[in-house]
Amino acid sequence: MSQWKRHHDAVFVDRDFDQRPFLHGEWSVLCMAAPAYFLETPPILATDKQKAHLKLYGGLEQAIASMGDTELVGALQGGPHLNPSMFHSDQVTGASVFQMRQQAVDGFDLNVFSRSESWGLVVSWEEELALIGGSQAFMASLDRAVGGREAIRANFKDASAYLLELGNSQRALVARLTTLFD
Repeated sequence: MSQWKRHHDAVFVDRDFDQRPFLHGEWSVLCMAAPAYFLETPPILATDKQKAHLKLYGGLEQAIASMGDTELVGALQGGPHLNPSMFHSDQVTGASVFQMRQQAVDGFDLNVFSRSESWGLVVSWEEELALIGGSQAFMASLDRAVGGREAIRANFKDASAYLLELGNSQRALVARLTTLFD
């Protein structure tokens, strides 16, 4: 897995989740909902909230594929660790991101990336939140696939609403995330 380290380092800097952990300052960054367990729900049984989330992750898959990426790598932030810190999937799917999160036994944010170095996804280990960052071409592809930035923002707002009920520290996190990024 060491061959992936240079790709990782071309996308991420070692910063906290809410401090823009992407190397490229010119990249657009958006907050995303990350409850990947929604991806286990058969679409025919999905609620409207789950369907919106499934569409978001389907659009993410399309945008990643549009960059020429055919595989994903997840790396625990701040690695290497005593336990495995890097996870590989030869599929670009929301389910493969979910699988990476299941393999990560340590409590660290998960950085997901691939060879194109044109995008990155950071999934917070403690909450069902994520940041997606990418080049102008990647973000344009993501916008087309999901129906625009407002669809991503609405999904984040809906999925993070429960955090607002958990107290001031979580409210402050959501406020920082929604104002710091595009």
